[in-house]
Parts: sequence; structure tokens; C-alpha cells
Amino acid sequence: MRENYTPKLILIVAVLLTSLYVALPSLGFFPKVEDFDRNGIINGVDFKVYHRTRVQLDEETLTKYDLNKDGKLVGAEWEKCFSENKESMGLTKDPRFIRRFFSPKEITLGLDLQGGIDLIYKIESDEELKTKAERKDLIRKTILVLKNRIDILGIT
Repeated sequence: MRENYTPKLILIVAVLLTSLYVALPSLGFFPKVEDFDRNGIINGVDFKVYHRTRVQLDEETLTKYDLNKDGKLVGAEWEKCFSENKESMGLTKDPRFIRRFFSPKEITLGLDLQGGIDLIYKIESDEELKTKAERKDLIRKTILVLKNRIDILGIT
């Protein structure tokens, strides 16, 4: 009897596509769009800020719309530039999908590769520690408690 591999193959392809969908943003295929309005969601306001910084690099656009000649498009200058050019320059579109293959590539490092975190603990005791052996014993017990809380299963 022949086994049907179709469901397994579909599952493998689905897992692979999901993994790629999750991994691609961290590999730098998308331009970095900052959360400008700090609401936790990348939305139209954030795209508008991203596009403004990109448009400010274009000398022709800057000379046309920068009325006070400070090298930045702010306030009414940016609003006029945005309203006149939003369709022709694609300023209303999500830049992460338009420019995904043309943006500079960069890998997002995890906390362990960024350098991690250094913690310094100061051990205080209710009782006065008289000997060096008592202090060492208290430090040893504290380290043991911290290790047990961080690595309960003992696998790290």
C-alpha cells in the first residue's frame, strides 16, 4: 500500500513559508521604519516620517519645497510636498514592501550577540558577618539561589 505524502508535504511547505515570513524582516530585507508616534504599531504616520527623511535627500525636491532653506521639510513645507507628490513618488505606500529587495541588508543581532547584560549584585545580610568564611558561604548561597531561579532545568 502506498502512503499519501501530500498532507506532510503541505505541512512542510507551510512551516517553511511561515519561517521565511517571520525571519525576513530581521535579515534586513525591509527598510527600517521607526515607530515615530510610539504607539507600538507601524502605521501611516510612521511611513510618512520615513518618506520625509527619504525625500529630504533629493536635492531637486528640497530646493522646490524648502522655503526657509534649512535643509529640512517640516510643517507646511512637508505637507505641501506630500500632498503634491504622494501618488507620483509612492509616499502613501508601505516602504517595507515596495523597497524590500533594494534596501541595505543587515542582520538583527540577538541580546547574546549584542553583548548581553552585566548585573552587579551587592549582598546585604540582616546579621553581622564576622568571618570571611561566613561571607563566602552567604555569597555561595546567593549564587546558588540565582542560578536556580534563572536556570531551573539546568540546561543553560
